[in-house]
Amino acid sequence: FCLEAGDGQSLFQQMANHRFALILLDINLPDQNGMVLLPLILNQDREVGVIMLTGVVDVKTAMQAIRKGAFDYISKPFALEELQLVVSRGLEKRRLETENRRYHQAIEEKTLRLEILHSLSVKIALSLLSTVELEEMLRTVLVGITAGEGLGLNRAFLALFNTSKTVLEGKIAIGPGSPEEAGRIWASLQERKLNISQALEKYGRVCRLENTRVNQ
Repeated sequence: FCLEAGDGQSLFQQMANHRFALILLDINLPDQNGMVLLPLILNQDREVGVIMLTGVVDVKTAMQAIRKGAFDYISKPFALEELQLVVSRGLEKRRLETENRRYHQAIEEKTLRLEILHSLSVKIALSLLSTVELEEMLRTVLVGITAGEGLGLNRAFLALFNTSKTVLEGKIAIGPGSPEEAGRIWASLQERKLNISQALEKYGRVCRLENTRVNQ
């Protein structure tokens, strides 16, 4: 949809309430100069495209607008087809830039995820090397799976084959036994902001078989 602003003040009021893909900005406004407003607009929203409009054909002014961050510059009077072409190019440029930012953000998130999982695997391995009892080793693995810095699952259950290798038996589980308990745990974790090492130390000792409903 399109909105109209008669002056600079109205424009910023509109920007406070809406996100715009493109702004057609006249250089001569009732209250301010469009060239002065241009950097202020881009400072408020770095993603918006701005096309300058003016009734004066001036190459110097056009170049100044481009240097300040405008996408393009149109001299009045102009044909509707010319405006449509420039607006179309401006919207396409913004779309490509937005997709590019999202792509790089996704790469950064995946890279961070891999770094976290690598850190998790190293820390769990070190914990296992220092652990003697099987129960403690299994608990360390499950704490790593449910830790927010690790895989971040709500619950983790582990079953092992019995001695005859014919039946899977539940050995150990970790996680809340009810929605209410889950809420308390999440609130506690957010307050304490434990990292993976602290979680392995704290919950590896606290979460015992006999006092957790998921194990029962």
